[in-house]
Amino acid sequence: MSIKIEITASSITELADKLLALGSSLSGQVHAPVEVPTEAKPKRQRKPVDVVAEEAPAEQEAPVQEAAEPVQEVLPKLDFDKDVAPVVIGAVGKIGKPAVSGILEQFGAGRASEVAEDRWPELLVALNDALDI
Repeated sequence: MSIKIEITASSITELADKLLALGSSLSGQVHAPVEVPTEAKPKRQRKPVDVVAEEAPAEQEAPVQEAAEPVQEVLPKLDFDKDVAPVVIGAVGKIGKPAVSGILEQFGAGRASEVAEDRWPELLVALNDALDI
């Protein structure tokens, strides 16, 4: 069985928060949002480089590179009672049943137990996103 997780974020901080939330939901731990320092690092001064012009060799074909296979992260198998249900129950307590029902509808389910097992990680991310609002 393979699991594919796609996480979108508008900043590296948001991405880190989502990854921490997913990881902590899988391990049952609570995470604190990542804080990124607001001060920018000073830019390094580059030394000037002398450019030497060379004659271009006769046309050569560029070597063809084969596309690398995508790296798939192997995640531990989730247990509904240990990993999914507690997050769903916590979300109902924090954001309410109507909001959680709306999220479940995105997965074509009326109850968390009706969400397909291969979509549990996505459900956890969606619920954690809703809790971070």
